[in-house]
Amino acid sequence: MPGFVESCDSSAAPAGSESPSWTIEEISLAGDTACARVVNQRAGESFRDSLTLLHHDGKWRIVARVFYHLGE
Repeated sequence: MPGFVESCDSSAAPAGSESPSWTIEEISLAGDTACARVVNQRAGESFRDSLTLLHHDGKWRIVARVFYHLGE
């Protein structure tokens, strides 16, 4: 999954906002597809995201996201 973490690190937060924090809990790969579970904190709220990714044209792209609000 080279490139996914670097892509997340290079994402810019909106001007004047606090950078979101996130932790990758799990990644599973199967060919050109992947599933990732990420816990993140945005705007003072905590979420667990389940992401489905596809490797296409040399880049990993999120094709589906399901999230759960963990609370503050």
